[in-house]
Amino acid sequence: MQWLSQVRDPNLHLVPVGYEKPLQQEYLPSTLSSADYPNLIADGAAVDTIAAEAVLASYNWQPTSDRYRRLSLLVESLFTRIAQLQRPPFHPKWKEVALKAPVAGWNRFQAAQEWIDRNVPRRRGCGGVCRS
Repeated sequence: MQWLSQVRDPNLHLVPVGYEKPLQQEYLPSTLSSADYPNLIADGAAVDTIAAEAVLASYNWQPTSDRYRRLSLLVESLFTRIAQLQRPPFHPKWKEVALKAPVAGWNRFQAAQEWIDRNVPRRRGCGGVCRS
């Protein structure tokens, strides 16, 4: 929310959100700092909050369809450039992207899994099954 970093109102402040047990099933703990919102959080101060995970999902197109082909091109382009996106001048949130992260109950798009299989080294001692 870039617009929020530009707000200059002394009557506006961010309210801390504790990482209570009922929230732990669906959310992650997080902290906001003056680097995130310089006009709302004093230098050196922090505001505890929660964060939701995000996932990029798509329809499960048939591998013979044009949509599958196009989605495969997107995967190839995005995944190949992810390291570049994780460096300045791009947004720091790109550093949090985890291409291999599992999503419970979901299957990874076949072309994405194939890209990972080709490009992400496997850890030693895993018998070729696990990944780092």
